[in-house]
Amino acid sequence: ISFQQQALTAVPGQTRYRRCLSDHYRRLAMVRASAGQAAKALDALRECRALWAGQPESLYELARDAAKVADPASGERVPDDATQENLVNLALELLEEAIAAGFQDRVRIRQDPALAVLRSDARWQQLLSQE
Repeated sequence: ISFQQQALTAVPGQTRYRRCLSDHYRRLAMVRASAGQAAKALDALRECRALWAGQPESLYELARDAAKVADPASGERVPDDATQENLVNLALELLEEAIAAGFQDRVRIRQDPALAVLRSDARWQQLLSQE
């Protein structure tokens, strides 16, 4: 990750470097979640978030990752309540950012099984009703 950060810092407009760094953070988050380190997974997802401001598809994919880590039914180790709440909050914030940045596929959001853990949150319907 540190080498990818250096590369992106040296050439900030290089999309390939941004994508590689993002992929590393996302993989790190999933590995940490699998190891029962949901709080550290959350940290990695937050780092990744900073790379994709205004990029609807990337924000959506990151929201899916946060929801997967938060979901006890995902097969990963269950995060503690506070971390799970923070992951759900992050996922909903990322979805809101994706929609604000132009993500328009509400059907995809509604039907995506990775987002199942978010559907019981009161903010879910409000988010989907935004135009």
